[in-house]
Amino acid sequence: MTEDEPAGGPSREVPVSTLNLLDRLPTTPALVVDSTCRVLAWNPPAAALFEDFSTLPDTQRNVVRRYFLDADSENGKRLYGMENPGPFALSALSYLRIAARRYPESREIRELIDDLLAGSEEFRRLWRSPDLRIEHHASQRFDHPEIGPIELDFDILSLPEQRHQLILLSAEPGSPAEQALQVLGVIGVQRVAAVR
Repeated sequence: MTEDEPAGGPSREVPVSTLNLLDRLPTTPALVVDSTCRVLAWNPPAAALFEDFSTLPDTQRNVVRRYFLDADSENGKRLYGMENPGPFALSALSYLRIAARRYPESREIRELIDDLLAGSEEFRRLWRSPDLRIEHHASQRFDHPEIGPIELDFDILSLPEQRHQLILLSAEPGSPAEQALQVLGVIGVQRVAAVR
């Protein structure tokens, strides 16, 4: 067992070929997540759209945790400025439910679920529901703090060997959203350069 493969849990090792693919997508935000929605790899446009995950402790790089525990719901602010986060929340929770069944011995997964149950009424309500829905293709509108509203399509592709998912966000060619993605690509590269 390695540090990248926790006891009884999902692999965190991202193949070099997948990392190279992320690098070849200069204007497409792309993330690799494991079956618990822990962010394992991302490219500069994803850092600009969502956040620079390298600034977070490893255990906080989980979009389920970030969404349910770190969103400012009292002020109506949703993490990453998602306008309609309901489908995202249910899909992310569904992945976590599957991971809990797939890795029943994982202490990390049990602790994550316990934290979410203790800290989020929304998570408790959804977790009690029998609904299970995973969106592989959908649209999401983001209210980005630097570029304003942006409507993006996302696709989730499975990487079966590691049981990871590759999340790609794109826009209609020639649309204002595509132009906004080009700006995000520049912002992301500048942020990465500033951190190094």
